[in-house]
Amino acid sequence: HRGAKFEQPRPVVAGDRLRAISTITDIRTAGRNEYLTIRTDVSDEKDGTPVSSLTQVVVSRGTAAE
Repeated sequence: HRGAKFEQPRPVVAGDRLRAISTITDIRTAGRNEYLTIRTDVSDEKDGTPVSSLTQVVVSRGTAAE
């Protein structure tokens, strides 16, 4: 894990039914490491209102081809 950015336009409350959709937005190589950027958008299942968004970078160390 290299970093994360979190946004929450509204609080989550008990009883919320939420839907999360994750998307790989970038894959890159730097030296022997690979970096995968994933964005997860969470919305209210009932009306689609955005609840939160998380962007994170995951590092796979030493797995890149030389």
